[in-house]
Parts: sequence; C-alpha cells; structure tokens
Amino acid sequence: MDDTRLIVEVEKHKILYDPQNFLYKDLNAKEKAWEAISSAVGVNESTIPGERALQQKEWLKHNSEPFTQVQSYMKDTVLCRANWIRANSSKDILELLTESTLISPIAQDFQVLHGEAAPKLFETWIPEYAEKVLYLAKQDNKLPSLSVEDMTLDAKGELALTLLPTMVPQAVYRDGKKTIRHSIEESRTAFIHQMPVGTNMVEYLLQSKPFLSVLALGDPQQCASQAFVILAVQALPQEHCFGQLTFWFGEEPNNYGGNEDCIELIPEVVSDSILNWNDLPCSEKRKGICEK
Repeated sequence: MDDTRLIVEVEKHKILYDPQNFLYKDLNAKEKAWEAISSAVGVNESTIPGERALQQKEWLKHNSEPFTQVQSYMKDTVLCRANWIRANSSKDILELLTESTLISPIAQDFQVLHGEAAPKLFETWIPEYAEKVLYLAKQDNKLPSLSVEDMTLDAKGELALTLLPTMVPQAVYRDGKKTIRHSIEESRTAFIHQMPVGTNMVEYLLQSKPFLSVLALGDPQQCASQAFVILAVQALPQEHCFGQLTFWFGEEPNNYGGNEDCIELIPEVVSDSILNWNDLPCSEKRKGICEK
C-alpha cells in the first residue's frame, strides 16, 4: 500500500479528542484507527508448508541452540508468527508469549518483514531527531538537570529517546469508575527506566510490571553501559550492545564458598532467563570476572 492510501485509510477513522481531558469522544475510534493501520501495513502469507512450520515452531519452544539453527528457523517462521499475532490481536503480550515461541528476536523479524525500513531509525535518530527532541524538552522545562552540552552524540541520542513520553499529553483511561492519568515520570520509567550499575536485578525483576519496558543501567550523563528488555520476569540483553556477559549478585540466592553468584547472559541464546542461577564457585579462569 502506498503512503497516500495509508493516510486516507487512517483519516477515515480519525481519532477525536476532547481537548479538555483527552478522553475519546468516540470510544471505537481508537480501535478503528489501529485496525486501519494494521490492515494497511500488510504481511504476506508464509510459503512454508503448514506442517513444516508447526514442527519448526515446536522445536523453537524447547531449544535455544545451536544459534544458527535457531536463527534459520526464526527466519523461516517469521510470516507464520506475524500472521498468528495479527489474528490474535486481542491477546496481551504475555498470552502471545505463552502460545507462540519463547522470546523472538524482534530485530530479526522486523528485518525480514520490512527490510528497507529496518535501519532507518538507527540511521536518522541522532542526526535528524535527537537534537529536536532535546530542544523541545528544554523549551517545555522537561529537560533533566544534566549538562547536555558536555554529552557525547550517542549519550544525547539516548537521552532524547527517554524524553519522548514527556513530549505528548499523558493518556487518560478508565478503570471501572476511576479515571486515571499517569504522571510524566511514570510514563518515562514505563518506557525506559534508568537505574545505576549494580542494581539488584532479582529484586528489580520481581517488582517489574507486566508490560514490556527497557531497563538502562549506567550514568545518565553517559551512554547506558547495560540495557535490557524487561518482559515476563525476564531481562533480555540488547544484542547490538553486548557480547557474552556475566553479571554478579551478592547474597542472592546465596554466597557459596565466598563467591558472588553468577548469571551468564548470552544474547544469542534468546530464551535464556536471568533467573538461571549458577551457585557454584567460579572457575579459576574467571577470577575477577565473576567475583567482585
């Protein structure tokens, strides 16, 4: 579908706001608009035979290596997965994860489905958009008390990304008889939550919300040194930032033999959970890595 037709389809179901409280005048308008966008951005039917696709998806549910085979099967089944999710749009993300494969490499799926568009955000965010977001945030007094001028371009890009939720009115919705509007800070942390290095990940995950979010660890004045997608009590390292990483957590769940407990996070193994503990003493060759 070309851009002109897409705009027409969306405009047909334009969302109407009450300027006083941003509640929808037409309660069905939002759903209609998203349906228009969804149907406009189509996904082709899979060319993989149904039985073969089922076998591959079942294998993916129970295997996380060898990585080359995981990658191949994920690529083969991407259209099946995209159409299944589209057909079950009423399910929340946790239900989708239960029924579908474990945690799919979203970047790979998007690359397969929308190859031309995939790199555009990364290529244009810093040179074209980051400075504009920072300028608007400064105009609205929403810029954190940081020395932005001294930040690197990459750090400015990350800061601009975290400020996006502050640039739009906070959504209002109803929960029973209550009308709820979250604060700007709540919206920011639900999008990208910045925490210091050394944050106790086990405690953080146990307190995490049921929706998908990003956790960035590091100094806000610099680029995040560690970043994770948080979902379903799991922390998935961002593949473009990390190789094989080992994290340590003191006293959780024990401190066997005087060694800090270790969790190995291997981004290539997409189903690894951060709760897979290794309580054994670290090997000699890892001294100084696993132990503080």
